Amino acid sequence: MEIHLQAKFCKDPLMSLCPRCHSIARGGILLAPVLAILMVAQEAAPADRNPVNTRFIPGDMLADSPVEFPERGALPARFPPDVPIAHEPAEPDYYLFASPCRSVAQIRRIQSEMPAGRFVPPRPDWTHLPRTRRVLIEGGDLHLLALGDSIVNDTMRSGWVGLLQDAHPEARIRATVYVRGGGGCQHYREAERIAKNVVPRRPDLVFIGGISQRSLEDIREVIQQLRAGLPDVEILLATGAFGTADPRDPEALAKAPHSGAGAYGVALRRLADAERCGFLDLTTPWAEYIVSSGLHPHRFYRDVVHANEFGEQILARILMAFFKTHGFQIEETDERIVLRGEAIEAAVRKTGYVSGVEGGSFHDRQTGARDLGFGLDIQDWIMEPGSDAAYRDRLPGDLPYDYHNLYHGRRAKRSIEGPQICTQARRLEPRIIEGADFVAIEQNWTYRLAAPGKNTGSEWSQTLVFPSGRRYFVSSDWILSRNAGEALFFRQDMPGHIKHRHGDTFSEVYLSYAGRIPSSAFVEDFAPDERFNYRRDRDGVPERMIRAYRIRDPLAGKEGPWLAGMTLDPAATSEAWCHQRGYVCLIHEVGERPVREGESFGAAYVVGYFDSIPEMERVYDRYRGSTALEVTAAGWQLVGAASP
Repeated sequence: MEIHLQAKFCKDPLMSLCPRCHSIARGGILLAPVLAILMVAQEAAPADRNPVNTRFIPGDMLADSPVEFPERGALPARFPPDVPIAHEPAEPDYYLFASPCRSVAQIRRIQSEMPAGRFVPPRPDWTHLPRTRRVLIEGGDLHLLALGDSIVNDTMRSGWVGLLQDAHPEARIRATVYVRGGGGCQHYREAERIAKNVVPRRPDLVFIGGISQRSLEDIREVIQQLRAGLPDVEILLATGAFGTADPRDPEALAKAPHSGAGAYGVALRRLADAERCGFLDLTTPWAEYIVSSGLHPHRFYRDVVHANEFGEQILARILMAFFKTHGFQIEETDERIVLRGEAIEAAVRKTGYVSGVEGGSFHDRQTGARDLGFGLDIQDWIMEPGSDAAYRDRLPGDLPYDYHNLYHGRRAKRSIEGPQICTQARRLEPRIIEGADFVAIEQNWTYRLAAPGKNTGSEWSQTLVFPSGRRYFVSSDWILSRNAGEALFFRQDMPGHIKHRHGDTFSEVYLSYAGRIPSSAFVEDFAPDERFNYRRDRDGVPERMIRAYRIRDPLAGKEGPWLAGMTLDPAATSEAWCHQRGYVCLIHEVGERPVREGESFGAAYVVGYFDSIPEMERVYDRYRGSTALEVTAAGWQLVGAASP
C-alpha cells in the first residue's frame, strides 16, 4: 500500500519521474520495475487495451465531470477503426504498425457527429520541412514515422494521414507508428532503437510528440541519432495535447509538463529552431476547441488521460491545418474570415460592410503597408444609363439615383436592381476552397429590389484567389442577369477608395489611361466627370486598365509600395472614376453592353502590392485578356477571351 499512497499524494501525474514520490511515470504508470507489477502499463496498440486506473490519479476534471469512466480501462469505442492494421515485429512493450487505421469515410462521419468547436489554426511553417511541402504540392513519395507514447498512438489513430493523402492525390503517403505506453525519447535513444527500428525504414519525416518526454536532451539525442543515420530526414517536434490538465484553466494548462502553452512549449520551440526541426503546438488549439465547444472536456475523453474518437479528430483537424501547403493560416469566426500568409494578410467580412476584402485588412508583410480605404473589390448596384425621374417616387430602398452633383457628376444613370450589396446585404456566406498553393473564397448574393417593370433575382458572384507567396490576389465579379437591357453594367470599387487628409497617406495615383497624378490634385472636392474620368465610348480601349495609388507614411513621409487594381480585359471597363469627395473615390463600372435575360457579364482582376509600375505591367501582361476565374481544390485558372 505504501507505493499506492506515494502515487496518490503526487500532485503532478504527468511527470516522467515525480520529484516528490520518485515513482510515477506519466499518466500514472510506475517507472521502477519493482513497481510495474502493481499497475498494468498502457498499451499503445490501436485496439486500445490501455487500462487506466481512473480512481488512482483522477485529475481535477473529475470533480465536475458528467462522464462516468470505468474503474479500469476505457469507455467502449463508438467508432472502432475500420481499416485492418498491419503490425510489424517489435520488442516487448513496443508497437510498430501502419497508419491510417481509419478510412476517410469513417473520419468524415466522426467529424460530422462530433461537437462543434473552433481553434486558431497553427501557422504553417515549412522552413525546416521543405521536402515534405514539395512532395505534397508536386507529388512523390512521403513516408512519415511517428515516435512516442500512447498519446502519439491516439494522434495517429485519428486517421489524419488518410485525410492528408486525400488532400494531396499526387503524393504517395504512407505512415509507420512506433510507440510504447509512457514512451519518450529517453527510451528510444537507448538500445540502438533508432538505428535498428527507424533508420532501416528510411522515413522522410519523423514526428516526435506525446506527454512522456523526460527531457529536452533526450529529444536532442534522438534527433542526432536520426540525422546520423538519415542525413536528409525532416523532423517535426510536437507538444502534448490531452492528459489530466484542465484545458478550461489556462494557468493549470500552462503548468502541465508537456504543454505548448507554457515553459515546455517555449523550450521545445527553441530546440526545434536550434536543430532545424519543425515545431507544432498541439496544446493551445486543442484547448481552444474544447473551451469553444462549451462542453466538459471529458466529452472528448475515453478515460481520464486519453482522447475518444472526437478528441482524436480535434488533433486530426489541427494537424491538417498545420500541413496546409498553401502556407496560409485561416481563422474563421461568425464575423469574418482572416487569412495570414507569408506575403500578405487579408480579411473577408461576413457581416456589416461586406463583399471583397475588408478595408484596412490587406497587409503587405514585406513593407508593412495596408490598404487605405473601405475595402477592395467592393460591390454596389446593377445599373444602366438614363434618368429615373419618371418613376423615382416608386423606387424602393436605395434605388433612387441623384446626379448633377459632386458625388455622381452630370451623367444620367439609374439603378436597375439593388440594394447596394456592400452596405445593405448585411450578411454573406463566403465559402473557403483550399488548394495546394492557394486559398480561394467564393461568395454570392441575390438582388432583392428592382425598378418598376424590372425583375428581381439577378445573382452576383465573386471569387477571390490568394496564391501562396504572392503580394496580390486574383478576383472576378459576375452578374447572372434576370433582366434584359441595352447597356447594363454593375458598379464596384476597384481597387478601393483612398482615405486621406490633404494627401498625407499617399503620394500619387497612377491611371494607365491618364498617367501619374500627384496627391496634391486631390485636396479639394470635384465631380467624377470633371477630371481623371475614363469612358470607353469616348476614350476607346486602353492597352491596359490599371488604377493604383502609392502609399506613404503620413508621419515620416516615407514612400511605400503601390496598391493596384487591374482589370485584365481593358474593354470590360465602361467607365472609371478617380475624384475627390472627402476621400479619393475609385468607382469602376463593368459592362454597359446589351444583355439578354439569363445572360451573364463580368470581369477578372488582379489586386495587390507592387514596387513599381513596370512590375504591375509585367503581372498584367501575364494574365491579359482574362475575364473569369475558375476554382476547384485541384487548382485555379483565369479564363475567357477579351471583350470585342
